[in-house]
Amino acid sequence: MKRATYLYSFFALFLFILSSTLSCETHSGEENKAFENVKTDKMKTGDSATVSADIASHQNLNREDKIKMVDAWSQFKKDIEKRISSNEKEIEEIKAMPLLSSYSFKQVTKLETENFDLRIQMHEYNELDTSKLAKFKTSIISDVDEIKFELLEIKTSEESSSTEDLEETE
Repeated sequence: MKRATYLYSFFALFLFILSSTLSCETHSGEENKAFENVKTDKMKTGDSATVSADIASHQNLNREDKIKMVDAWSQFKKDIEKRISSNEKEIEEIKAMPLLSSYSFKQVTKLETENFDLRIQMHEYNELDTSKLAKFKTSIISDVDEIKFELLEIKTSEESSSTEDLEETE
């Protein structure tokens, strides 16, 4: 008897859960539509926090200012490309050292990869928004200079260690 009671109560619970889940409808599509409507209304009235001054000022730039921005970007790209190429030459010089330690070789290989990644970032970047561009420029310059500094550290340490090795053999 107890077994039948448990079975009936389990069956009733199952039917209750099944009926409650089937009767509920999802309204997620309507919420998204409502959100989009509110966002569109705020964008039209200009009272949205998402409408930034940079976007508005970028749209109001005249043709000459846009040309100046593109020229400044092109000059920046050329400068960074020179720095990246300089780093590549330095990497090749270090790799050509006869007594390069395996640790230094691994570091140079890691820096070579980072240098290559910076080149890809430069070629793929296409934002001309002034605030994002300034952050990007600062980041790239910092990364390129950091790689250059680390390469110089490796080169000087390897040159000093190879000089010490030569002195010990004599």
